Amino acid sequence: MMASRHNSTPVPVSQKIRSIALYARVSTLNGQNPELQLAELREYATRRGWTVAGEYIDLCVSGAKESWPEFNRLMADAHRRRFDAIACWKLDRLGRSLKHLVLTLEDLQAYGVAFLALRDNLDLSTPSGPPHVPCCGRYGRV
Repeated sequence: MMASRHNSTPVPVSQKIRSIALYARVSTLNGQNPELQLAELREYATRRGWTVAGEYIDLCVSGAKESWPEFNRLMADAHRRRFDAIACWKLDRLGRSLKHLVLTLEDLQAYGVAFLALRDNLDLSTPSGPPHVPCCGRYGRV
């Protein structure tokens, strides 16, 4: 496990996800719509049998800004363990920078909250990541 920025021992991420928070962010409403991200996230949660505990949506919030109101609320609720996992559409929706992303993931691990980035096929709810999907043949046979 990674060392935590917190003084407490990290809480193990639960193996069984029952409730999930969805996070979406768009930096402009000019051609961007958070509903596109949320529709895929909702469908994914439904297929997995998870209850959506809340949706956190930052509108017109650039990645360069220091504070994202809904992201801050999401992390406060994660700290309170109001859900078992957080899902976002892509990693670049969650972090302002690589450092910010790593620190956010470290905080989630310390809270015992799993993280998934749907389009990046990143699932930190298990030690081995997402279930293995056989290769399509692009890189050779499996």
